[in-house]
Amino acid sequence: FETDKSALISVGQLADALPLKNVLLIDDLGNVVEHKIDGAKLSFTAAAGRKYVLILNRDLSRRLTIFAEAPEQDVPDMKGADTFVIQPGTPRADYEKTAKKTLYFAPGLHEMGDQFPLKPGLQIYLAPGAYVRGYFTCPPDAGSAGASGVKIFGRGILSSEYNQTTDGPNDNFLPRPLRFWSNSIYLGGFNREPADNQIVKGITIIYPTQQPIMGNGTKTLIENVKVINFEKGFGGICVGSQSMVKDCYVSTDTRVLTTFGSDTTFSRNLIVGFEALDAPFYFGDRILDDLKNITVENSTVVGDWKSLIAVQQAHFGNLSNFNFKNINAFYTGKKPKAALLSLAVGFSPYRRGDYQGSITGVNVSDIKITALNSSPKISVDAYGFSERAAVRNVSVKNISVNGEAATFLPEIEQCAYNITLGDKTIEEGTPPEVKAPKRDFPPVPAVDNPAKAYPRSDEDGDKYGRKIAHQVAYPNAEQKADPAFPKTLSAALGNHATGASLKGIKTIPAPEGDFLQTYAAVNDPRMYALHSPDYEVSVAQKSSGTPASKAPVYENIGMMMSTGNRVVTPPPMLTEHFANFTHRGPVEVTVRMKDRAPAVKDALIMPSHLNIKPAYAADGRSFSFTLPAPQYLAIIVNGDWIRPLFVFANPPEDPEPDPADPAVLTIKTSDDYKTLENRKKLADYRVIYFAPGYHDIGLFFPIFSDQTIYIPGDTYVAGTILGISRDKAGNNAYGTKLITQNKDVFKYAAFEHG
Repeated sequence: FETDKSALISVGQLADALPLKNVLLIDDLGNVVEHKIDGAKLSFTAAAGRKYVLILNRDLSRRLTIFAEAPEQDVPDMKGADTFVIQPGTPRADYEKTAKKTLYFAPGLHEMGDQFPLKPGLQIYLAPGAYVRGYFTCPPDAGSAGASGVKIFGRGILSSEYNQTTDGPNDNFLPRPLRFWSNSIYLGGFNREPADNQIVKGITIIYPTQQPIMGNGTKTLIENVKVINFEKGFGGICVGSQSMVKDCYVSTDTRVLTTFGSDTTFSRNLIVGFEALDAPFYFGDRILDDLKNITVENSTVVGDWKSLIAVQQAHFGNLSNFNFKNINAFYTGKKPKAALLSLAVGFSPYRRGDYQGSITGVNVSDIKITALNSSPKISVDAYGFSERAAVRNVSVKNISVNGEAATFLPEIEQCAYNITLGDKTIEEGTPPEVKAPKRDFPPVPAVDNPAKAYPRSDEDGDKYGRKIAHQVAYPNAEQKADPAFPKTLSAALGNHATGASLKGIKTIPAPEGDFLQTYAAVNDPRMYALHSPDYEVSVAQKSSGTPASKAPVYENIGMMMSTGNRVVTPPPMLTEHFANFTHRGPVEVTVRMKDRAPAVKDALIMPSHLNIKPAYAADGRSFSFTLPAPQYLAIIVNGDWIRPLFVFANPPEDPEPDPADPAVLTIKTSDDYKTLENRKKLADYRVIYFAPGYHDIGLFFPIFSDQTIYIPGDTYVAGTILGISRDKAGNNAYGTKLITQNKDVFKYAAFEHG
């Protein structure tokens, strides 16, 4: 609610009432708020502009958050000439295509949908009472105009439940795979999109798809954003350089606030964890450039954190001048030790010159820890990788636990220097004693006879077919001697598909002598892959007189991996850029950096035994090399292993099938082979030939015995292929019944509704 002065708040319970005991009521600055209990009601006075959290019986899962908002100052004019008012039911196409610069979501439910594109200078206002389902995305493709100057603001709610990744309270939508632009708000910058001078202010985000706000531009302001999260592993805010995140509320269990740019400040933020909380303030991992001048101040944390503050590096950018001060932390854990600070430098193969991935100048001061259970001792751990990739000059002071000076448990290990904890300085750490790694599963003893499969049985594995796979892979002597025992997993599932050939099929041979063949680019908005924003590849061949022509470079985005519900891959996501062409004889390859990519400092071309040394252009924007014969290459530019370029210089194909042969079925891009009716026809052909362009074949596209699927170089096929027996061609459930025994995955309401 909004108020310009103090307001009296009265709180009661409707159902499953808890006794009003062990009441924790705090504001966003960590101040304990005075309150009165009168029977079954609790009351207190809320000040304008403050956030409050009420926790009963230390049960964080039933917390109540109250936001006493100060009145808005920047509400757009609904009748403005440049304002498009969106009422519930307004078709998305109407407001997605408008040229007006302000989108005004009026009160009510809006089914916006996924990946609503952000545009430069666009203002999006969510009015009080507006509930918008979907998420906003800076288009990440190579031709993106970016999202500079974007402002998303208001008092409405943005709900990203459309893009759930696991079971949740709303199962009307199928789980979706994660991409780094599938966040509730992806502001751009991670795929080199222009993303400067952006604002997200005032709104509430619920059911975030993965991270509520993700961006890597410059001069971003995230202010007074409330994130209400239910999904484990999601819930953080990430910004770029010269940015500010202030006055925000975030509930999550993961790494919460982070940045990939220098000169950034996080101030007056309130973070509340679930049963466990990873790291409220986390910086590092894949930092390619130097990261410095980071401030975290005047903030409050509630939860059982793994480490309150973490600064870690697994790449080569140097991290320096981090300041953490004036933090109120309410520790809900019961362990005798609580981690305050974790500093670590890990292995990276790309360190060079001054880029070593060191951590220098970390200052932690005035941290007030309130333990809701017994008072823990406070651990500080630090270790480096080498003398140059080290942790240096760390100061930790004025740390208290329940009003008393903290008792430190230092774990200062190798390559950590000048670490000050209170009045004690550790000049140099000590290498740790080597211990066997902790294992979360029982060890499997080695067998005396390697030919004998080790015994294995587990309820989950048997249920989902892993036991079948294990027996096929490791048959015992009796099973080997049994001619009826399946030799493959497909055969074990009753799925027999024999090998294929083009014998008797008309074919088109490769050209004689030296030749070069490149392929047309495939462009379709449904493509999961993008066109690379980094690299442009062109190829020429003097021996055949073939002039330079472009080989399309696609970008495959590394998915967020998960264990159970938890996302374990931090941003920026890994990407792979790849180009295909076919040739015989030597070719000249030129790689040019696109405008959004940095200049070339160096390029490593692998495999290294080829000893390919590129020639660099004077403008620093390209490099060239000669490839004497077909070869698959991996190219690392500027040591950036997160964005490698793969050049697949293919040898001439075996003769490709001729589409004119009557035994060849050519599938055009307009054909729909997701239907059972059309799929039954496939069994009548020896060869399935996908015409150039984009094809969506759906799940479990069948391939039958003695059948070949041919996908030309200028064709993009989305879907999965399943080899099955011809006698199952008419089975209307061959896909789901053969692919899995886990029927639960098909119980989503979205499946039931088609």
